[in-house]
Amino acid sequence: MFEKTASKRLHSHPGCPDACSAKSFISGVVAQAADIDMRNELYKHIVLSGGSTMYPGLPSRLEREIKQLYLERVLKNDTDKLAKFKIRIEDPPRRKDMVFIGGAVLAEVCKNRDNFWLSRNEYQEQVTALTAARAVYTAQG
Repeated sequence: MFEKTASKRLHSHPGCPDACSAKSFISGVVAQAADIDMRNELYKHIVLSGGSTMYPGLPSRLEREIKQLYLERVLKNDTDKLAKFKIRIEDPPRRKDMVFIGGAVLAEVCKNRDNFWLSRNEYQEQVTALTAARAVYTAQG
């Protein structure tokens, strides 16, 4: 949960750890790993989805923190170049249900494609293989 103080800054509560901050968000963002020509477009099309994005003030907080991180890490604190950096965070009102809706649409589109689905046995075989591979990786490392 967030709380607005007299200074109107958002402060995180134990119920909403810093996983809601841009620092954790940006580490999972593909933009910096993408081709340099695509990065600006990716920053202009950030879409929030899922129930954890419903915290009041989260979109503006992410925008502010992403700009700050971009200024520090990419622009090396050159504030003159920051004006050219465009970011857009879309926060659709039904984003709480977007993940479910997307999964439902995908399932409907692919319902008659047998090669899209795994049988229970195929799933269990793959989970067993992945678990074994992970155990080997963990032991090595």
